[in-house]
Amino acid sequence: MASSEGSREAGQMWGQGGSISGKPYFIVQYHDLVAGAPLRSSPPPLRHQPRSDASRETTRACDLVAFAHVLSAARHPRFGPGQDYMFVREFVAFLASVLLKCCKESDSSDMETILGGLASLSDELSWFKKEAAKWSVDLAGISPLSSNMEYCRFLQSLDDPEISYTVAITTFWIIETVYQDSFAFCIEEGNKTPAELLGTCQRWGSPEFKQYCQSLQRIADRCLANAPPDVVKSAEEAFLRVLKLEIGFWDMSSSLS
Repeated sequence: MASSEGSREAGQMWGQGGSISGKPYFIVQYHDLVAGAPLRSSPPPLRHQPRSDASRETTRACDLVAFAHVLSAARHPRFGPGQDYMFVREFVAFLASVLLKCCKESDSSDMETILGGLASLSDELSWFKKEAAKWSVDLAGISPLSSNMEYCRFLQSLDDPEISYTVAITTFWIIETVYQDSFAFCIEEGNKTPAELLGTCQRWGSPEFKQYCQSLQRIADRCLANAPPDVVKSAEEAFLRVLKLEIGFWDMSSSLS
């Protein structure tokens, strides 16, 4: 349980700052929402209930986003590989820009972590090609849908030299963490994940990928702890944008039903 000072800070609304044990409240609340939250249509109860309309919208996003990718794949297995493949191609460019910012603003240990993620994307692209072939998806004939394009435009915007390394690495962390959370949920005991998707879930729900996400969070935590308030606010705005874009990806898939 947080101290009285921490509780007062935690009682602040999203977008107004605050921290618990030195971590920005938006990061703490994301983990509160995902940890142990069963799949449901309404938001889970919060340890510290936010009060604004924007907070409720973000709470809904947090509740859904951790499961969006796998649910999308389960309902539309022929659709997912092509759109995800195009997204990962754009993600390579985004991560290269994060690495460049790291070279200018951070230390070598961060660089090694980011390089590890960049190197893994080659394997991801190859894997999506194999999945597309398995589901008879012609990647050359796939066009990005609007939600995919919106997400990619957001990633492109982070290449701006005015965007700080802190904002970029926080964005990288939450994108990867959402992916890991979703697939880890689907391989938990008792969840009825289709047998043909278990390999996919085990790929990104693995303890190794979780450890990588935790490494990214440690970097983001350190950067945010040393950042001025305006940069922390920008990082939170990017965090919220990612959640909304993830919901857009989910809605894009659901619209094909």
